[in-house]
Amino acid sequence: MVEKPDPLVETDAPTSASTTSPGYGGQRRYGEKVRRAAGTLLIATVAAGCAARRQDAVAAPLHIVRPKQPILCPGIPGVPSFDARELLGKRLRMAEKVAHSKGCTVRVVERDGRSSRVLLDDSTNRIDVAVEHGRLSKLVR
Repeated sequence: MVEKPDPLVETDAPTSASTTSPGYGGQRRYGEKVRRAAGTLLIATVAAGCAARRQDAVAAPLHIVRPKQPILCPGIPGVPSFDARELLGKRLRMAEKVAHSKGCTVRVVERDGRSSRVLLDDSTNRIDVAVEHGRLSKLVR
């Protein structure tokens, strides 16, 4: 007759294949370690990439070309003109808001050194600008 082990008694004998055999159970534990290491590596890589982008954005210098003579934007008749040089150095969206409040519009003709296609029409209430790194760097005539 074969004796059955008492389930309430602890023994030193292993009870499952995952802890004793180097077969499937060992592979499962190895795979878990690889997944954990890969996850840690992925997080470190993403964090390093984000930090590098922030440093590039901060390190990029902005070269502003300021004309000596005022560039007036007449805008709507009856509204006093304003000097468009006050828009230099501002973010594009903010410059558009300021120009719109004065009755003018802003058109980007150059972005980060690349010229844009534009119509050669002449508008008295439009300011043509060059943008570097999201900020107005030059007024184009």
